[in-house]
Amino acid sequence: MKNVTVHLLTRGCTYLQPVVRALVPHVSKILIAIDHRATLETQIALDELALAHRNLALYTVSIRNPFVDLVAARNMLVVHTETPYVWVVDDDELYQLETIRMVEKTLERNPDAKAFALKFWDVWNKEQAHRAYSNIWTVRLAKKTEKLYWKGVWGKECLYDGEERLARKECAAVVQIPARYIHLTRLKGKSLWREEMGQTRRPVVNPKMIPLPDDVRRMICSL
Repeated sequence: MKNVTVHLLTRGCTYLQPVVRALVPHVSKILIAIDHRATLETQIALDELALAHRNLALYTVSIRNPFVDLVAARNMLVVHTETPYVWVVDDDELYQLETIRMVEKTLERNPDAKAFALKFWDVWNKEQAHRAYSNIWTVRLAKKTEKLYWKGVWGKECLYDGEERLARKECAAVVQIPARYIHLTRLKGKSLWREEMGQTRRPVVNPKMIPLPDDVRRMICSL
């Protein structure tokens, strides 16, 4: 997808390298904003990736107030994007090849869409996902326009095209992609930002689980 630039913010995550490697052969560019407090391990991992892949660009951002500065970093990446589409990825989200291909086909079939939403596997362990959270739609791709920007605070931010909020239930131009990415939020490698800000999903009593598909389970076990 030479018309797509991936945006990724990181401070340090166990799964950063596999997340990037899964996407880098298939997109025009990956722009990564690095928290100035990133661990040495994270910096080394990113330097290795940048040496191996010419379509990867690194930016260091100063994060003083994470709730505000991380959203500003997302907007900085939007400014540096030169492709027709933006693809937002967290440092603990894995995309399988089948999902990447589905994204590409959906973009081709919907040239007038402003944004695209996917569901995700909310992985709790290497065998199961949370049923309710795994049925949430989230906007991950958007058409790059002069008016595209992020609004809100970290954890509650949303993409806007001018005054139009690009949310699935509010914008008719948001297209659903019938594929899932793998959200590793419950596993050991979750983002350090979430730990720092105490940002967790709502407590769940007796959560209802669903088994992960075999291909997703194999991918997680290989990490």
